[in-house]
Amino acid sequence: MARYATSEGTQAVLIQAAGELFAEFGVAGVGTRAIAERAGENIGSIHYHFGSKEGLLLATLRYATRELLNDPLGHYLDEHRDLAATTRGQACLAAGFVGLFFDLVCSRDTPPWCMSLLLHTLQQPSEARSAMRQEIMDPIQNAYLRLHRLIHPDAPLATAQVWALNRTAEATFYVLFESAILDYLSSPSYAPEFLGEARRQIQTAALLTLGLPCEELTA
Repeated sequence: MARYATSEGTQAVLIQAAGELFAEFGVAGVGTRAIAERAGENIGSIHYHFGSKEGLLLATLRYATRELLNDPLGHYLDEHRDLAATTRGQACLAAGFVGLFFDLVCSRDTPPWCMSLLLHTLQQPSEARSAMRQEIMDPIQNAYLRLHRLIHPDAPLATAQVWALNRTAEATFYVLFESAILDYLSSPSYAPEFLGEARRQIQTAALLTLGLPCEELTA
């Protein structure tokens, strides 16, 4: 039992190992023994800390999406809702909202496997997907819908839904296809200037598709 005394440290290395392996080989292609070996831990530590492989998967997904948990976009709208009273304010609100999502998704502090694992999990029906939809995907899409409704309250639901999905896809593209994009750029990593320009263009596209002025684009 002494092997499991350093609880937080043990959980952290297991989550990191699981995330790397799940992203590379798929959840079904990875066993608990391989995870324990990658982490340098006893296989029993997985069951001790997480109960099962499925419990470890969910903990790994929550770590991977920790910046997106607890509806940060919804809180942003709550805190800045008064901006929606004017066209200029709406432009600032939308630009700030879209910029925040880009920053959360494209954070350089996040291991590269995080978004890949989340997107892979969302492709197949599972308990993990249900949890991630409830905790991450639905709140994000609902926040984007709220933003659209604040600016165009009479727009058809389908119009708002497609707008929301397109805007989230623009940011996640840079994470999901990071390896291929870096090959295209002949670069080992994204330069801050490149990410800044990607962020600005995504903000601009959001404003244009909402019919808002781009002159008030804010960081």
